[in-house]
Amino acid sequence: MDVRPAPCLHLLGILASGLLVSACGGEGDTTSTEVSVEGNWSGTVAPAGATYSRAAFALIERNATALFYDEYGIVYRMPRLDGAYTFGGTVRAYAPIGYRFSSDAPDATYDIEGSAADSQITGALHNDSGTGQLTLGPFDTFKKTASVTDGQWMGYYITPTPYFVGLVVDAQGAVSGDDVLGCHLSGHIRQHSGGENLFDVTIASTGPRPVCGTEFKGMAHETDYDTFGYFKQEPGTYYYMVVIGGSSAFAAEFKVQ
Repeated sequence: MDVRPAPCLHLLGILASGLLVSACGGEGDTTSTEVSVEGNWSGTVAPAGATYSRAAFALIERNATALFYDEYGIVYRMPRLDGAYTFGGTVRAYAPIGYRFSSDAPDATYDIEGSAADSQITGALHNDSGTGQLTLGPFDTFKKTASVTDGQWMGYYITPTPYFVGLVVDAQGAVSGDDVLGCHLSGHIRQHSGGENLFDVTIASTGPRPVCGTEFKGMAHETDYDTFGYFKQEPGTYYYMVVIGGSSAFAAEFKVQ
């Protein structure tokens, strides 16, 4: 699957026709409800038949939202996972913000058949282009107590050519900011009631279409590590966010200043 930038952005093809992903932590939609799937996961996603793989990161809420994104910023919405040992359904891929999949690209949806355990999620992904595989493992390496940290969140959309985005977050989780694409962002981030390292996010984007003008919903988590190296591995407080809205989505890394 090729991905192309929206008007005025650079052309780049990055997504192959097949997809392989392996994952730990996730929820299923079948019979048993004994698997602990809620939280943060990481692993790899590799195109079918390829000799390479891409890093992948997932945020999963039990029996609700389940999203993952790869190192290029392609976002994938999984079926709801309810903690069953097996699960299935449809996975939809969204191009990185500011990009679009080429018109001659294969279908950006997959049927997934997978299994889940407390330590691992695996899934086979099928569409007309072939078969791939998903693999993830637990990724909650943050040893402190997670919370919403107020201040300036300076960050980047995760894309093949990362774009700057800056937010101001207050102590109540209200969000306001702007990005280099000309969008103004406003919304809210709220920690889950259980106090775990998982946050619900709502973001409204206003500005010039087609890049702006979307209402996004998704999740975020806190960490103390610069996974993508945007800040030269500087110590600090970081948040990773992945959201979807309509036919658009984005993943982003932020560092609190």
